[in-house]
Amino acid sequence: MKRMSLGERIKITKRGFGILKKYCPGLAEQKALYEIIHSLQPFISIWFSARIVDELINYCRKEYIATYVISIIVINFICTVIQNILLHVCNEKESQMWNWFEKVFSDKQMSLDYDELEDVSIQKQWQEVEENLFMFGNGLGQLVWGTSVIVKVFINIFIALLMSGTLFISKSGQEMVDHPIWIVIILGCITLCGFSNYKATRKENSL
Repeated sequence: MKRMSLGERIKITKRGFGILKKYCPGLAEQKALYEIIHSLQPFISIWFSARIVDELINYCRKEYIATYVISIIVINFICTVIQNILLHVCNEKESQMWNWFEKVFSDKQMSLDYDELEDVSIQKQWQEVEENLFMFGNGLGQLVWGTSVIVKVFINIFIALLMSGTLFISKSGQEMVDHPIWIVIILGCITLCGFSNYKATRKENSL
């Protein structure tokens, strides 16, 4: 099987999302929005919890503590409600997506001439595409299910960079801990982990 270049993968993925937007409007976007809220909610809770602990230890300002407590309750409530709504809508759309995928084939069939429909090579390609989609869940199905994974990865990378940046900027007051060499070590570990994961994924996919 020919290995596709990164540019080809991006092009095909963009085309796939275009088809999803046409035949399954809103599904990918709503799954992405759900995953954004789902991924960020724990970090929001951690941030407010840290503010509450800081107030309890250092200042004990009751109005600030009350504000943080109310904020974390309200934000979590809103996030939970939105997530439940999005999850319900996405599940409904996902249960119907196979019917929408059938329409993709129907529209393509209507666009072909009779001679093309009778062409053996086209029929073989048609069969392979249907088998990959409906039997193995590849193609558009993987885009739908992979949207959550893609968003989660980007959110985790963003949060990791944000937390790393905060770690590098803040000072502990201890010369050894504040030494710039730790920046190089941490970035090296992150790079090594990412490279190892990439190699492992490529090896697994090549089996």
